[in-house]
Parts: sequence; C-alpha cells; structure tokens
Amino acid sequence: MKQIRTTGPCVSRRWALRGLAGTLAAPALLRGTGARAQDVTLPDYYPAGYTDILKGSQAEGGVLTIYSNIATTNWQYILQGFEAKFPWLKVKTNNLGNAEAFERYYNETATGVFTADMLFNSAPRQWLRFLDGGHTLDYDSPEKPYLPDWSLQFPGLYHLAAEPMVMAYNKALLPADLRPRGIADLARIVSQDPKRFRDKVTSFSVDEAVGFDLSWKYAREVADGWDSLATVLPDVHGEVSSGSSVEKLSTGEALAGYFVSGPILWPRLKGGLEQLIGWNYIEEGQPLALRTLAITRTSRHPDSARLFLDYVQSHEGQVMAARGRMTPIRDDLSEAEAPLTYTRLVQAVGGEENIILCDYDGLPDAAQEADFTSRWHAANRTG
Repeated sequence: MKQIRTTGPCVSRRWALRGLAGTLAAPALLRGTGARAQDVTLPDYYPAGYTDILKGSQAEGGVLTIYSNIATTNWQYILQGFEAKFPWLKVKTNNLGNAEAFERYYNETATGVFTADMLFNSAPRQWLRFLDGGHTLDYDSPEKPYLPDWSLQFPGLYHLAAEPMVMAYNKALLPADLRPRGIADLARIVSQDPKRFRDKVTSFSVDEAVGFDLSWKYAREVADGWDSLATVLPDVHGEVSSGSSVEKLSTGEALAGYFVSGPILWPRLKGGLEQLIGWNYIEEGQPLALRTLAITRTSRHPDSARLFLDYVQSHEGQVMAARGRMTPIRDDLSEAEAPLTYTRLVQAVGGEENIILCDYDGLPDAAQEADFTSRWHAANRTG
C-alpha cells in the first residue's frame, strides 16, 4: 500500500454549528400545525405512489423506535431535520452496544413484545445473522440510484455513513516524533520505548463486535498486520467504546489509541481538548466501520420507518449526517455541505487501495472467529 496523507480535511466547529438555531427551531414551529401528508415536499424523482407511504405513516401513530449504536451528538441534526419535515412523527433512539441491540431485538420478538422498528449498527457478522434469520423488511428505496454500488450488497440493507476509525494520541505527553501515524508505526515506537508505553495504549476489545471486525479486517488486509497488532497488544486496554478511549487519552491514562471512532472523537475536540489530543488517518490502511441500517420485519410502524430510511439516504439527510460529524456515503454533497464524505476521504488517504472497508467480504467462520479471538487475548495477556 502507498503512503497516505494522515491529516484529513479541516472540519471546523463554526461549520458544524452553522444553521443549528434554525434546525432546532423548525420542529417547534411545525409540530401541532396539523401538517398533512400532501403538504410534504418530496424530491421530484420519488414515485407518485409515495404519498401512500406518507398517509400510512400518519395512520400508524407518532413514535418511531430505533435501536442503534449512534451517539446523541451524531444523531441530533438527523433527528431534528426529520421531525421538522414530518412533524407528526417523533423518533425514539436507544444507544446500545452492537451485540446488545440485536440480542434485545431477538429476545423481544421471541416473546412478542414491542420492539424496534429499525436497527442502526456497525456489526457485519451480526447483520448477516439478521439477514439469514429473515428479520429484515425488504424495501426498495427511491434513493438507491444515488447511493454507491458497494453500499447495496443485500436487499433491505442500507448504510448511513462510513466511519473512519483513526489513530489518536495525547499531544501533551508525546513529542512529535513519538506520535504514531499508524498501527505499524505505533508498533515500531512501542518496541523502541517499551517502558514509556507500558499499559498506555487504548482500543476496542476484541470481545466487542466492532473491535473484532476492525482487528480481523486489519490483520487480513494489511501486510504484516497481525504482527503489528501482536506487538502493541500487550499494552492495550480493551474498551467497550471509543468514548472510553477518548477519555483515557484526555487524562493521560493512555498515550495512544487506534481504531478510535472519528465521529466520536471530533465533536469533543473543543474547549481546549483539541490542544491535548491529536489524530491521524492510519497510514498503512484506513479502516471504515459502516453505519448499517434496516427496517425490521416486525416493525409496527413500517411506513414511518420507510420515511426515515429514505430521509437518511436523501441529499438532505446526508447533509444532516455530516453536521453530526458522520461521513456521508453520497457523492453529490458540496464541500460546503459536507467537508468530509466517503469520496473525499478516499482522496485524502490516497485512493481506494488504502481503504479497509469493514463490510461483508472475507468474514470468518465460527472456528476462525474463535481462533482469532483466542490469539488476540493471548497477545493482550488476557487469555
């Protein structure tokens, strides 16, 4: 793989906050106005029969339930924009772990109790199980022609964003020559100064679905990827979330971290924290975790779920995702609308060959999964 630029496009706080006041005010102005389905403005390429979905949504009741692993700071603009456009609807989101969201859905459907209308998650192996079990409502969105081919691998399964999982480090405690540009570079630095980095690295645990998928893909697709991981793993604290990694980097409990979620990290780099924590794309190959979504087969509000799916895939919805510091997958967003999109990220890292897409290709079977997990724990001294 060629060397890549390790600093991404500048995403300013001023840009992220632009338009917030209007977006926040819109739901309050529209809610309770008796808005009708025929009053909603739709893209001109939507089919004439789409008004039936709008009317069906109004008849379903006003609450759409979503199980996701998306933080409130990333969700807020999407939810505000959606509720402004469809003021008869309210979205209820539960921020759950990757495996927890699926298991909760399975348990609730097995007992016949109310469960999620939609799932948003970053766990390819869990999604394949979900598909194999017939739990997805197959829906052909009118936004499909505007989405990249790689995002449409399975009927009914869509993607909101492609999340860069980056390197991060404490700038106050690490001089410039010890700030890692990638995991391979971190392995080199740790080997040269093991005492400094003893128990001072943070990342996802392999026991977290996204942690396994990232480590597996990295080891599979990067030359000597497993060797680099094995070198740093003795000093890694396995975390359940990127929020925990960012917290440890900010306090100095960790000096460096890898596979840190950009959309979790970037909104926190304010109030002086941007002077403390730095970040890079991973130079030997930049992993992207996909924010995957689907309507559940058991949804009690299927038309409202269709509206939400179409909204987050639409041009407007993708702009709102960008304001929440997620990385939209559509390529028709201007730089003013979205400084960082999938296409611009690919350009920033030097091309598709430097992207590690955590999708459905090359996933392990049960024996391979167990073996890799065991090797990770052995190297991490937790096995």
